[in-house]
Amino acid sequence: MTEPDREEPPRITHIVKADGKIYAKGGDVLGRGKTRLYRVSTDSNSLVPIQGMPIFDAMELTLESSQMRKMRRDGADLSDASVIEQLKEKHVGAAEFFRQLVKWDPRQPDVYIQLGFRKGAFAVSGDTFYMEYNYKLFRWEPGDTEWYDTEQEETVELTPRLAFENLKLAASENTVYVGKRDGHLVVSFDKGSNWLDLTPALPFPVKAFNAIVSADPTVYVATDAGVITSDDGRHWHIVTDAEGNNLIMEHLAVDGTTVYGISETDAYRLENGTWKQIASEVPERVTSLAVDGNLLYVGTQDSGMLHFNLDE
Repeated sequence: MTEPDREEPPRITHIVKADGKIYAKGGDVLGRGKTRLYRVSTDSNSLVPIQGMPIFDAMELTLESSQMRKMRRDGADLSDASVIEQLKEKHVGAAEFFRQLVKWDPRQPDVYIQLGFRKGAFAVSGDTFYMEYNYKLFRWEPGDTEWYDTEQEETVELTPRLAFENLKLAASENTVYVGKRDGHLVVSFDKGSNWLDLTPALPFPVKAFNAIVSADPTVYVATDAGVITSDDGRHWHIVTDAEGNNLIMEHLAVDGTTVYGISETDAYRLENGTWKQIASEVPERVTSLAVDGNLLYVGTQDSGMLHFNLDE
């Protein structure tokens, strides 16, 4: 606290619990510099950077893309295609990300400023880390000198609405599920080396994914059309309540092997494959859900973090 040039604390944008450990993703305030993954130390409650993990740094891309835009304004004959290729040679990201970055006009509303430096979601399974960066999914394991490109990326046009939607990830052992912004669900059973598109096997059309959680060996996927589950990733079933109603869950959480869900109005627990209501009058604008034993926690946009005792 006494150092005049001490580093600013990271801006935490995503927290994940895996194998009993808490991980967090953080970057600088503007989101245009370095992005790191941290583990929360169990003895000092401090953020410890993952040892040996390469750091994504957007600063060079920020400067280079700004310079190219200036060159074009000054009359340089640089086509969109040539600029995109030059950026892709030096930096990582989805082709659609670079296309939007190149066409962004600083004189227009800044909807794409954050698009250009978006870091995305991450997931952890054992010592394997998955992270989306510039709308492309990467994997890292201890001993790797760089992030491995899984070749999964967003190909849909990143409109202002889709650009700020979150990719949904769930990882367990060698399996990783990805709910993409275009409504496609894909899975890899070998840590992202090969992929299978599960979309045709889903029991109904999906436009958006709300959450994906894994309770070994079962995966649960909350969508805009309802919640579905599978034990093998290939055969899917709709999760309903006792009356057969297909409920829309905004958030899912797992405590051990028990699954919980939050709709717009109620909280539920999955009992014998059926949703059972455990709380009503859920606060408005719930942003996250977590369960620890008998306590259900919800993060809200306007009312902070609230909890509900499941025993009461």
